[in-house]
Parts: sequence; structure tokens; C-alpha cells
Amino acid sequence: MKRHLPSPRRVLAMLRKELHATFAQPLLYLVGTVFLLLAGYYFYTDLGFFITFGFGENIFANFFQLLFVDLRLVLLLTVPLLTMRLFAEEKKLGTIELLFTYPLLDVEILLAKLTACTLAVTALLAATAVPLRYLHELEPFALQPVLAGYLGLVLLAASFVAVGTFLSTLTDNQVVAAMSTVGTLLLLLLLLWILTWNESAPGAASLGWVSRLSIFNHFEGFARGVIETRDLVYFASLIAFAIAATLASLGARAWPTSRLAPTLVGLAGVLVALGCVDALAERTNVRFDLTPQRRYTLSPHARRILDGVARDVEVLAFVRSGDARNESTSDLLERIAEASPRIRQRIVDVNRNPALARRYGVDAYGAVVVATPERFRRVAEAREDLIVGALLDLGRAKPKVVGFAGGHGELAWRDDDRARGLTTLTRGLRDDGFELRDVTLDRAVPDDVDVLAVVGGTAPWRDAELDRLEAFLGRGGALLVLLDPRQAPELAAWLGERGIAPGPSVVLDPENRLYGGESVSIEARAPSAWDEGRELLPSAALVTRGLDAGVLLSSARALELDAEALPLLVSGSDSWATPAIDGAEQGLEDFDEQRDERGPFVVAAARELPPLGAARNGARVIVVGDVDVATNRFVEFLANRQLLQASIAWLVGEEDLIALRPERKEAGTKQLFLSAGQANTALLLAVGVVPGASLLIAGALWLRRRWGG
Repeated sequence: MKRHLPSPRRVLAMLRKELHATFAQPLLYLVGTVFLLLAGYYFYTDLGFFITFGFGENIFANFFQLLFVDLRLVLLLTVPLLTMRLFAEEKKLGTIELLFTYPLLDVEILLAKLTACTLAVTALLAATAVPLRYLHELEPFALQPVLAGYLGLVLLAASFVAVGTFLSTLTDNQVVAAMSTVGTLLLLLLLLWILTWNESAPGAASLGWVSRLSIFNHFEGFARGVIETRDLVYFASLIAFAIAATLASLGARAWPTSRLAPTLVGLAGVLVALGCVDALAERTNVRFDLTPQRRYTLSPHARRILDGVARDVEVLAFVRSGDARNESTSDLLERIAEASPRIRQRIVDVNRNPALARRYGVDAYGAVVVATPERFRRVAEAREDLIVGALLDLGRAKPKVVGFAGGHGELAWRDDDRARGLTTLTRGLRDDGFELRDVTLDRAVPDDVDVLAVVGGTAPWRDAELDRLEAFLGRGGALLVLLDPRQAPELAAWLGERGIAPGPSVVLDPENRLYGGESVSIEARAPSAWDEGRELLPSAALVTRGLDAGVLLSSARALELDAEALPLLVSGSDSWATPAIDGAEQGLEDFDEQRDERGPFVVAAARELPPLGAARNGARVIVVGDVDVATNRFVEFLANRQLLQASIAWLVGEEDLIALRPERKEAGTKQLFLSAGQANTALLLAVGVVPGASLLIAGALWLRRRWGG
């Protein structure tokens, strides 16, 4: 009786033969040496790029994702060198007929060859983890997203092997088999780019179907640390279609020219079927986000806000074709649109739609516009917190107004000077939807001002001005005050009567000083007690509880609080405060038991005041004992910008804007510190030890065969 189903026992027997033939040949290790050298080069250059230009950024998005994308290219160049011999060599040597005389089905032979070659490539991929293991010992990082990336590489390698095996059955020339494999894989990888490189590219609907065929699009999720069932189905389908085509080729025992037309029609049918399978898989797609803090999954808070959207909204991302960020941008917009039936999303190519870009005032790639029929908001980049924050802003009856006080030498919000300007901060506030204006206290604060910001100032405050400030708070206003030591003593005294008293001393903290910076620079952090009992904290704790890092201050003054005020930032346990400010700024002061005071000290605090008279809401006040924290020079350091934008959001009662901010990053997801010696060790492992071991094995096998012969 003729067998039609493969026998596992026969497949395993054939697999053992193929594994011995594969791993006992110098070719695998010579190709492996090239593979590991290229992989090591990309590892070291990507690592150097991350440390140099991506310091403080997310290591998974800015190092591992780049590395996995580069390894994809290395696979494309080296896998065809292994698959070219699987059947083409058998045909060239005339052993293919002998192989077919074995009591084996074609599918059993094919499965054994495919599995052996895939295992060989998997072994090479495993060797690339050696320098990563070294990095993990230096600075531990989450392993789940890295394993997701390697799973994607294995699936990619299996797909490459399946396609290469099929093309190896069509010729007896190994070079032709290798080159045709590279060309076919390049087409599948770059299909979307080829069709979008110029302005005559197909429309968005057509490109949506074309993108379903691109291996790159389906590998992108794995590289980010996200596993989706639709991508698993895609790779499984691609491998299955390649196996089916290979079996058809083997069954014919030849591939004559007369069958070229039916073959091309069949390949087109396979591509259509692959697109349909992917479309069906997308309808039941399940996502597993393995990144720390579930970076590619909408937060529950964002979902709650999106679910409550009551009007039609369109989210447009303005991109450039071929930009590496486009896939992540599209993924985010799709997740946002899926969360609400009232939201539509669209990716717009700026170069192909300049009129639409001008309509919304878009002048940079990557900008996102959130639009309702009445008005729109523009944000600088595709980020969950910015887009959902724009939705919140569009839901306001009117924009919130932040007034910047003047008349006492305060820093100006329009000034772009590096040392004294605030334009970097105010751009962020505008991105959050706030309206900014100047306010002078020679008259009452306008009724539509929601927050009054006092940023420094050396001129004295008059009693009438303080009375107007009191009236502003009395009607439920909000106040943000940033004061250096020796600034505005009248205002400092007035604040002290309301529970937060800026002191006369400057805080020094040698253990938390900016390395290489001035002696009065310190890194202040949220109180450590907030790590426990979060649900019991007052709402003001949101301002600093989830900061990614500390806050860099320069010449910070200590604050004294009453029982109702809440500390937001404190100095280190070894800090101390001195009234000798001039000497401290010159780095000439040491702790004096008679004059100075031991820390820690509060350097930023919040206070809620009860409603007065007919006011419906109480006032809110935040005081920071430093002005430099807001300047263009300092605001981009550490979490300075986050602190100030979160402070404004809390002061206007929009805790939703703060809650959208990602939680503090886990260890290993941000900074990666390497000394020169550690970097050299990583380089040696990546491009020396690992490729060298492969080359030594290749040489040993060659010598063994030569001497054995």
C-alpha cells in the first residue's frame, strides 16, 4: 500500500543524516564566521550609537530594536549560502536520483533538510547572544523582549530557509540558487519601500494590502518585543506555501521552461493567498506585549479616556515614506482607533500631500494632528500621552491659560536665551494645549487665567501686588513659584504664611551633585516613602511620583513646610544647607557645625488651600526652590521638563494629563554605563572570540578531512 503521510521515524533518521552532513562540513562554520563577524560589527556599532546618542533613552527601542533589524539583513546575506546546496548540489553531483531511490517520501526528505538547515542557522543566532550575556551581567535588563526578538529571528530564518530550499530545487547551479534567493527575499523585505519611494506610488488602500506581504512589517513587532498571533500565522503560512511549492517542484523532478507561465501564475496566487490569510488573522489577532511597562499597549487610563470620546475625531500622522518610525507610528494609531468607534486614523505622506500639511501647519516629519470638525491640536511626535492629552484638550470648553508674572525681573517665557529663557518649557506647555500670556500685578489677575507662574525676580514686591495675589488665590486660582536664594524676600515671607516658607540657605549635596558640574548643582528626588501606600497619597504626589529620573537643580533653597504642605522633592541624606551662598557657588564652603544645618531638605512642595468666600474650589500652590530648573539650559536634563509640565497639569486640576505619563522605568531600560575597558571587552567578544571560535572549528574540520583523506 502506497504511503501518503510522512513517518516521524523516517524523518528523524533522515534528519540525523542531514545534521551530520551539515555540522561536519567546514562550509557551515565558514559561513558562520562571516555571519558572526557581521553580527558582531552591528552589535558594537549599535551599542556605541546608543551610548553616544541615545543615553537616557529606552534601551529596547534604541538598541535592541536596531540590533535585531540589522541581524535580519545579516540573515538575508548568509542564509542563501547555506540553502543553495540543499538540492542544487545534489543535482550538480548527480546524487539527486540516488536520493530519490531511498524508501522515503519527498516530504520526508524535504522536512529533514529544512529542519537541519534551520537548526544550523538557529545555532548561529544563539552564538550572537554571547556579548548580550556580557551586557546583562554589567547592567541587567528584562529578557522577555529580547527573547521575543530572537523568536522573530528564528521564524525569519526558517522562512528564508524554506524560500531558499524551493529555489534550490529549480537549478543545478548553486550560485544561481543563492542569488535568486537573495533577490526573492529582498523583494519580500522591501516590497513596501519599492512601491512608496516616489510620489507615483499606489494609494493607501493598495499599500495596506501590499504591506501584508512584507516580511519586514511582520518582523517589526518581534524586534520591538511584541508577539502578535497574526505575525505567527504569517510566518507559518509563508513556510507552508514554500514547502508546498518545493514539493510540487520535487514531484515534477524537473522544472521545464514550458511551465514558466503556470509557475508565475501560481506564485502570484500564493502571494494573494498569503495576503488573505494575513487579513483573516488580523481579525482575531492577539497581542503579547513583553516590554517593560507594556510600552506598546495602551494604558488602562488612556483606554478609559478614549472610551469616553463623545465626538468624531480624526488622528493624522504626517510621515515620510521609508522612515523607520512609520511602523511604530502606524501601530500606535491603530491601537488608539481600536479603543474607540469615534476615532479614525490616517497615515499621511507629507511629500505627497503638501496642501493637507499646510492646512494643519505641519512643517516637520513625525507630527501628529488630532482634529474634530471644529478645531484641531498638533503635537510634535506620535506618543500615547501626547495624543490622548490632545484629545483631552479638544474636549475642554476653552483652553486653560497660564499667565507668567512680570514686573519684578522675572524670566520671560518668550526669551530663547540659553541661560535665562523659557522657550523650551513653553513649547511643551503649548503642546499640552495651554494658552500662554503675560500678566502684570499692577492690576488684578484676569479672571480667565488659571495658573499664575512666578519665575524668579529680584525687584521687591509691593503690598498691593501681594494683595492681588491673595485675591487670585481666594477665587480658586493656582500659583507656581520658582525662587532662587535671596530672591523676592517679600514673596517668600508671604508664601511662608501659607504653609511653604522658602529659606535663606542654599542646599549642597556632594553625593548627588552633577558630575563635573558646579558645586551647587544637586539631583533631588521624590520622597522614598512614596514607593509604598500609593493609593493613600494625596493627588499632588502624582507630580513627582512617576518621574523617570531625578530633577536637576542649581543653587536650590530649602523649604520649610507646615503640616498641610506636601513635599515633592527632597535632597539626599548627606546634604546640608548653608547661608554662605557666594562661597558655596564658588565651591569654597565646607560644612560648618555652628553655621550650617544637616539635611535632607525639601526643595519643592505643594499645598492645597481651602475655598474662601463664594469660591467653589480651593487654591493650589507649588513652590520650587530653584529658577534654573525651568531655563533652556536645564529643562531638558533628567526629569526637569516632566516636573514642570506635571506641576502645571496638577495646578489646573487635570490629573489625567499626569496619569498618562509612563511610570518610572525599571533598571536596565534606560541608561547603560560602560567603561572603556568594558566596551573593549564587548568588542572582543563580538568580533573576536565568537567569530574566531567558528573559524577555528572550520579549520579543524578542513584539516581533519585533508589528513583523513
